[in-house]
Amino acid sequence: MSWTLVSATLWIMAAAVAAVLTGAIISLGVKVMQSRTYDLMRSCEHLGLYDQLYAQVIADPATPESVKELLDRFDCGVMDRQVAMALAGDIFRRGKSWFEIDRHEHAGAFKDLDALEAHRPDLRKKIANVVAHGFAATMLRWVVSARALRLILVDPSRDPITPAEAVTRAVEHHHHRNGGPLPQPA
Repeated sequence: MSWTLVSATLWIMAAAVAAVLTGAIISLGVKVMQSRTYDLMRSCEHLGLYDQLYAQVIADPATPESVKELLDRFDCGVMDRQVAMALAGDIFRRGKSWFEIDRHEHAGAFKDLDALEAHRPDLRKKIANVVAHGFAATMLRWVVSARALRLILVDPSRDPITPAEAVTRAVEHHHHRNGGPLPQPA
């Protein structure tokens, strides 16, 4: 066997390995892009549903003012990158305790939400859907927060989220952590 034949064989093997690695990298990149595209499409779908339901809930005369105020504050955090990143950071860092909130500040809204169950369960469900769609749209918008959302959805060791808690938590978390006031609706 001549030196040229060995050299050519090594080059062919190196080219084959490079081709396989390149194919694997491209395949992985395509899968990542497909997943990211899916997340962004779902975020847009959730945002569209959020906008539609939010308008209906705010326009409904049976929606208590305390709930409207809380939803207006929640609306300020929807699609806000800092809110999503703060929530994602807490989810990754704290596990089950990521969703601890102070219910006293918005006790009236929580009470009004509970009262809706008796006489307007349809409106109560619509409010829960507003929160769920706003939360999902926001969390799916960025890679890190989308991973955190998947973590809380598939990890049974984490406590489930009630809609009222989601409203309060998503809005207050970032602003209280930084010592600033809650945003006021425009």
